[in-house]
Amino acid sequence: MTDNTAQHPNPDSRWSPRPLIDWLFSEGRMIGNDTDFVLQFLRRLSTSGAPVERVLVTILTLNPEIVATSNLWLKSTGKMHYFEAERRIRETDRYIGSPLQRLFDTEKRVRQRLDHLPEDSHLAYTELADDGFTDYLALPVMFAEVSEQR
Repeated sequence: MTDNTAQHPNPDSRWSPRPLIDWLFSEGRMIGNDTDFVLQFLRRLSTSGAPVERVLVTILTLNPEIVATSNLWLKSTGKMHYFEAERRIRETDRYIGSPLQRLFDTEKRVRQRLDHLPEDSHLAYTELADDGFTDYLALPVMFAEVSEQR
């Protein structure tokens, strides 16, 4: 997830998560389709004033040909764009050394300021910086494994 904090430099313009939390515990939890849920969540996040301009939700798969499915949301369009990554992407410069590789390998958050990048920064960071983004944040979401009790 990235946010463009330059658009909200005033600390008094901070947003409140309360309406979003209320929605999650009421209407939001009733949405059965994950894409619809994420889209509605992001629209509410945006209208609440949160300084978020772009969100990528990626889920690794067990498919032998597709390594992950992703939904990319851009505040500028308000739309979700779905795509799949073929397994061979893990062998490319686009993935090797990327923040997503680090996230998936370590299962730990990845945070990087984009307005003061080191010269050897990965293309994923430099492209976002070139587009005007100032901050990069990737968070792992762990799914609980359900096992049978014997």
